[in-house]
Amino acid sequence: MIVEGYKGKIVHVVKKSRLKWNPAPENIKGYVVSAYTNSWGTEKLVIIDLAGTEYCTTLNCIKLASHQDNSLFKPALRKWITDTHVPVVFETTIVPSNPVKKAICCRFINKKEESWVPLSVIKDENCNQVSLTSYEVNQCYSGYIPLWTAKKVGLVTPS
Repeated sequence: MIVEGYKGKIVHVVKKSRLKWNPAPENIKGYVVSAYTNSWGTEKLVIIDLAGTEYCTTLNCIKLASHQDNSLFKPALRKWITDTHVPVVFETTIVPSNPVKKAICCRFINKKEESWVPLSVIKDENCNQVSLTSYEVNQCYSGYIPLWTAKKVGLVTPS
């Protein structure tokens, strides 16, 4: 399974990684909220524990949990979203018809300019990942985007 296939899965951390940023402790279960390969080829996972605390680990330090009951992590996911994301209301101005495209152009209610936002960072009001088919042009939607994305598109001033 490629690293992106771990997103939304429950994993067990079998050893502590050597990562500098918030490494996941050994022997915890976590829900994978993000998975990517860095420029050096290291496959990394961002996970949350049952308390909603965010950790980072590598693919070599985890095993896929045998029991995949994601409902255990719903409260933790909700807490993680409220701690690390910004609620937004936006109108879609361009929704690509090609399903290969992975971003939408939208106008946020407190910003005049339009911004392209990757679908991978948008969560709906139930904290679920969204897809291109979720949107139509010139419609209003609400959801959550990470704080770093809100800063990048100018919704929040960097501190």
